[in-house]
Amino acid sequence: MNLSLIKIRSIFPTFNEKPITTEEFWAAAGKFKELSVHQVPLMVDGYYTPRCGRHFILINDKLTGVRFMHTALHEFYHYMFDMPGINEGYTFYRNGKYHDRREYKADAFATIGILPWPELLRIDASDVDDQPWLAEMVRSRIVVRTHFGL
Repeated sequence: MNLSLIKIRSIFPTFNEKPITTEEFWAAAGKFKELSVHQVPLMVDGYYTPRCGRHFILINDKLTGVRFMHTALHEFYHYMFDMPGINEGYTFYRNGKYHDRREYKADAFATIGILPWPELLRIDASDVDDQPWLAEMVRSRIVVRTHFGL
């Protein structure tokens, strides 16, 4: 993960220190000429696919907030780490289960990007009482910390 972390921090310098903002995501995606990111009507949250020498991230146009950021970062991870050597036309998407370790790593990256460890430590137990999505995010973040040490 060390080489991966170096690559991630070259794009997101405060990774696992501060949450990645929507603006930072769009700025990072805009640095890569071969990458196009679009918000469009989809039946799934989003997906990444290489086509005709270019790379595309498509995100469901109904997503906002944390769900948008999680999907955007998840798919951006596939672009950063799964593009070399994959077949033209291969599509990465989530269907709720991890049949491929790359999906698990992409989710871990997105979770850390949204809830870095220092931010998690600031959350009080009372913060999650009325926010089930935050309770789930905290649970996921602790699992990521356990599995990846980040």
